Amino acid sequence: MIIGCSLIIIACLFGFRHVGFNEDIGDLNYIPKDLKISESKLEKLSDITSKSIYTISYGNSESESLTRNSQLSQFLEKEKQEGKILSYNSIGNVVLSKEDQQKRLKSGINSGIKTKKTRRFLN
Repeated sequence: MIIGCSLIIIACLFGFRHVGFNEDIGDLNYIPKDLKISESKLEKLSDITSKSIYTISYGNSESESLTRNSQLSQFLEKEKQEGKILSYNSIGNVVLSKEDQQKRLKSGINSGIKTKKTRRFLN
């Protein structure tokens, strides 16, 4: 009995490296064939297969994180215009880096000055 258990333990020590797991959790679910066919037809008719991906911008400081998030937001906007992604939501459009705040502030001030000049001209 002790010899048998020892052999099993030794065999397990050599074989544990060869044990693998299915990394795709979707493959673990049983789906009947007719349901798979219906699902593929539905995918062709609609955009139900689109996926959500969440991204995070890291940095050593708040300013660095917001700057990187702004760059990510610009990249996603470009990808959306090229049709590579359907849509995206970003906090980068709400919480701005200091540079973007300054740019928007200057553009707001400039547009306010133009508006005042236009009002003076019209009066």
